[in-house]
Amino acid sequence: RLKAALRDRGVRVYLDDTDDRPGWKFNESELKGIPLRIEIGANEVDSNSVVIARRDSGSKETLQVGDVETRIPALLNEIQSSLFERARVFRDTNTHDAKTLDEAKEILKANAGFVKTFWNGNAEDEADMKEFQATVRCILENETGEKGTCIVTGEQTDRRVILAKAY
Repeated sequence: RLKAALRDRGVRVYLDDTDDRPGWKFNESELKGIPLRIEIGANEVDSNSVVIARRDSGSKETLQVGDVETRIPALLNEIQSSLFERARVFRDTNTHDAKTLDEAKEILKANAGFVKTFWNGNAEDEADMKEFQATVRCILENETGEKGTCIVTGEQTDRRVILAKAY
C-alpha cells in the first residue's frame, strides 16, 4: 500500500523484498545512491509505523504509516537541498583564483581543487596547460564584463575558465 501511495505522489520506489540480511540491503541502497530508505520490520508492523533513514545525514526517524505519504516527498526535497548545498560549499571551498600560470601550477600541484583564472582560449594555450596536467573544465559566462590577463599569453581577455588537474 505504501509503495502505491508514494508512486501516486510521484516518488520512485524500489521494494527490496529479497531474503538478504538487513545490513546487506542497507549497504546496497547506499551504494546505489538511494537517498531515503524506509525500513519495515516486525516491530514496525506491530506498531503501524516505519523507520525512515536519510542517506545524506544518516539520521533516522520513526513515522506512523498514515504520515508517510506526506512526509516522504517533503523529506526528499530536504535531502536534495542538503546535498546541493553541501556540493556548493565543497566547490566554493576548493576553487582558488590564480593570476599567473605559476600560481595555477602550484594550486594544481598541491591537489587543492579547481583554479579560476583568465584565459584567451586558443589551442596553443591549451597545449601549454596540458604540460602541467591541467584541463579546462568550464568556460564561465562573463556577466560583469570584467577583464584580466591571460595566464598563458599575458594578453587582456574577458574569458574566465575553471581549470582542474587531469588524471
